[in-house]
Formats: sequence, structure tokens, C-alpha cells
Amino acid sequence: MTKNTFWSQSWADRAILAERFPAVFSGKGEAKKPLAVGIHHQLSKAMPDIPMERIRAALKNYTNGPTYQRNLVAGAPRLDLMGNVVGEVTESDATFAKIRLAGMAKPKRRKPKQAASEPLQLAA
Repeated sequence: MTKNTFWSQSWADRAILAERFPAVFSGKGEAKKPLAVGIHHQLSKAMPDIPMERIRAALKNYTNGPTYQRNLVAGAPRLDLMGNVVGEVTESDATFAKIRLAGMAKPKRRKPKQAASEPLQLAA
């Protein structure tokens, strides 16, 4: 599977998660709730037709972005597939999320200024 195919498939699987489990998974750019630790096992049982590799890729796609990471606040509830509280975000989880967010906020590279080009002069 090529990298583009892999990410395209993970986006498609992520959409399936949002459709099948709307109490827990939201769409792109929407607020994301902290998921239960080990939720991939619940997903594997609930969706046996999707290989674990694809489930993990969809979860990685869902949880690695800044929208999810910002919601990992100490004490926030972690939810199972039905939206039930099954734990909470620990201080350690929240600290790790802050570190990840700081890494995402790297300053953008500035393009070097191009020297003003002089007009071409043709030999006489």
C-alpha cells in the first residue's frame, strides 16, 4: 500500500468511525473527546470486517492532530464506543499532549529572499 493510499484509507475509515460511533468520534475539525485507553480492542470486536492495521491507522489519524491533543486535559473523561465514561485523562497524558502540541507549533521556515535580478544585456 502506498503512503497516499494508506492515508486515503485511514480518512475513509475515520469517516466510518464517526458514522458508526457518533457519541465518540466526530468529523474533521470538530471538537474531539478523549478516547478510552485501548479503544482499538473495542473497535476490533465491533468491526471485525476491518483489519486491526486499518483501525490503528484511523485512530492515529484521529488522535495525532492538534484538535484531539488540545482536549487531553487532566481530569477530562475518556469515553468508550457507546460514549460511557470509562476513565479520565491523567496528568501524565495531559503533559505528553502539551509536549506534542509544542512540537506541532514549530515556526514555519521563511523562504530566502531572492536577489533582485538584473536585466539581461545582449552583447553588441
